Amino acid sequence: GVIRSIENNFEDFVSKKYLVLNHNDELEKKNIRCVTNNLYNVIFNHDFNSNKTIDEQLNDVKLKYNKKITKFLNACKSKQNVLFI
Repeated sequence: GVIRSIENNFEDFVSKKYLVLNHNDELEKKNIRCVTNNLYNVIFNHDFNSNKTIDEQLNDVKLKYNKKITKFLNACKSKQNVLFI
């Protein structure tokens, strides 16, 4: 998933058409919704809460990840060494 998302420039990383809610009663009791991107098999464990719908939170989550993706891609383009963990 991670390598494929990098190869695809993170296209559709937080795209609604690939997001699926994983029902987990224990997490929902803690106000957490676990959501999976089925294209890349990436699980968003802490980005969606159970007080709002996925649609209501999607823009904020997209903004958050777009910032992280931009920073990552810029770091990869820099002349500095990058350690990917």
